[in-house]
Amino acid sequence: MSKSYQVQKSLIFPGLTIPASSTIELEITVGFDQDIAGSTTDLEIALDLPIANMKAFAIYANVAMTVETNDGTTPNDTFTLVANEGQGFIQGEGTNPVGTDITSIFVTVPGATAGKLQIVAGYDTTP
Repeated sequence: MSKSYQVQKSLIFPGLTIPASSTIELEITVGFDQDIAGSTTDLEIALDLPIANMKAFAIYANVAMTVETNDGTTPNDTFTLVANEGQGFIQGEGTNPVGTDITSIFVTVPGATAGKLQIVAGYDTTP
């Protein structure tokens, strides 16, 4: 059974904010939420995120981090995260930044401050 999720965005200019929202129907969501120690290099974490039927993907960290997929040396995808600025994708609004199935991630926190890494993927498996 699918569930509706509200997506909210804003376009912000000096002195002007334009809010926008849309709704997406997803059957399955996969969430990841973990604290990562500061001064960490290529911490390997198992994470199973296939790209088949992926309709939504978001990644966020509250400190600067680099997240590499499937290999810490020659990754399939690399996400360079700025503190408190998420990256995301919704089907129909751009290209999915996940290029291949994810089986593990490798996380690097260059600064001494620990941070929280959050990832969510949403799927629709209906034919």
